[in-house]
Amino acid sequence: MCYFLYGAISKNDYNKKFISTSLKYNIPVDDSFEYNSLISSKNSNNDNYIFFRLTNDYCDCNSPIGNADEINNKYLNTYNKRKDYLNYVNNIIDNFFNWLKDLKDLSSLNYIYFIKHWENGKFENECEKYIIHIDDINRDFFINLEDEIAYKIQLYKRYY
Repeated sequence: MCYFLYGAISKNDYNKKFISTSLKYNIPVDDSFEYNSLISSKNSNNDNYIFFRLTNDYCDCNSPIGNADEINNKYLNTYNKRKDYLNYVNNIIDNFFNWLKDLKDLSSLNYIYFIKHWENGKFENECEKYIIHIDDINRDFFINLEDEIAYKIQLYKRYY
């Protein structure tokens, strides 16, 4: 039983620019698959999406993404270790955040899904969906990512 971080993008947006931008941040989008029941919909099918893991790790149990409790408690009483650990966490989160900002700059993408999934050997159910704009995302968003929610991150430019 492990955590896995998944991403999903429209097949129309899965192109050379997306792939090269993603690989620049070590997001393994070139190893994709075409079905995942986590974001299927009763009104549409998965034929419109490309799915991929967000890391190259075997599993994402040790990732700081969605791991607020461990981050807040780890090395709490040891300043130097805590500082080093927080730098490690911030580097990982900043990599994802900078990747999303670069994807926004491509201007051809409207959204991307992020999912933190607990694989327990049981049948996967469709996740609850939550929509958020990239301008509303910060480090806390990644640290507090909840399990089994398909976060639809809007990448288009806002006009106020």
